[in-house]
Amino acid sequence: MPKRYFPIAVLTGILAAVALFGYMTPTKSETTPVRILMDNAGGKVIFNHVAHTRDYGAACETCHHETAAGDTEPLSCGQCHGANVTDAWVKEHQTSFTKDLQCATCHHVEFAKDHDWGHKMHEDIASCTDCHHADTNIEPEPTNCADCHQAEADGKMPALRDAVHVKCQSCHAEMFEAQLKGCSNCHGEVNQKEALKAGQMDKKFTKCTSCHTDKGVTEVIPSRMTALHASCMGCHEKQDAGPYKKGECNQCHFR
Repeated sequence: MPKRYFPIAVLTGILAAVALFGYMTPTKSETTPVRILMDNAGGKVIFNHVAHTRDYGAACETCHHETAAGDTEPLSCGQCHGANVTDAWVKEHQTSFTKDLQCATCHHVEFAKDHDWGHKMHEDIASCTDCHHADTNIEPEPTNCADCHQAEADGKMPALRDAVHVKCQSCHAEMFEAQLKGCSNCHGEVNQKEALKAGQMDKKFTKCTSCHTDKGVTEVIPSRMTALHASCMGCHEKQDAGPYKKGECNQCHFR
């Protein structure tokens, strides 16, 4: 090869290598999707994501209601709302979250506000036997409730939650009469998030229906269809724009 062609050959080789590298390297996916295809029994829906975020100015938390403002990695609807809330979905969804803190969105009353709630708070207004067993055959000396009562009931031994609630209710009947609204007097989401950040979580959460006893699990955790319909149609109705009335299903769904 004549020497005058050598620089050209080297440059050609470099350009070919760069082109090959660019071709073989997968492109980085968009952070914000342009469109989302939702496949369902009512007919597929193509959701124009970019139109809602860029053109209509909708913030992420408008639809992704568990997302804090400014969070660039919101959860997808299906991570919390299954097509059907089955035992299999309950098991699978536990592994679909990237951050432990996201668990607190639904499991909102797992930790007491003040873990050291006991004697200092009650010693001036209650006697020992108001909380502990008066029968010394059962409890010779006051001990921690969890020494005998486990997380699950065992034969005639009530579960820890049930045993403690019975004792608390004997003095704080008004809190229990308020049902779920009364829970926040002792349980709180803020404290749970602090506990999650501190790594004080074992992910052994209480079943939703253990507290939401007046509702079925699908009322507590809306299915994907119910959640999406409520979010999309509710927003459309509020804005008086887009389909939300009966007979307008085919404006979103197609077969």
